[in-house]
Amino acid sequence: MHRKDVVDDALVPAYQVPFERQGFTASLGDWAMAFGASACESARSLDPRAVTAWAAGGPRVSLIWGREDTVTPIAQAAALQRWMGQATLDVLPGVGHIPHIEAPAEFARLLATRVLRMPE
Repeated sequence: MHRKDVVDDALVPAYQVPFERQGFTASLGDWAMAFGASACESARSLDPRAVTAWAAGGPRVSLIWGREDTVTPIAQAAALQRWMGQATLDVLPGVGHIPHIEAPAEFARLLATRVLRMPE
C-alpha cells in the first residue's frame, strides 16, 4: 500500500477480523508456503499469445492500476493492455497496489465509467 494515510482507525478493524479467527495465522502461513512452492501461476499465464487468445474470446477488460504499485508494477499493466487489444488502462498517480482502498472515489468513478461504456 502506497497511501498509508488512508488506513485510519475506522478501516483497521475490518482488516483485523480474519486474524481473530482461531488458526488463521497458521493457515495463512501454510497457504503462503504452498503458494511460493507450487508455481501456482503457470508459465502459460505469462505467455503473450495465451493472454491474447484468451482476451479475444472473453469480455472486455478494464485495468485500473496504481502508478506506485510495487507488487504488480505498471510495466505489467502495460504488457496486459498490449496483449489484450480491447483492454483499457487507467493509471492512478500516487496510488499503490490497492487502488479501491487508496483512492476509492476515483476507482469507483473509473470503474463505473468503464463498465457503462463497455458493449455487451
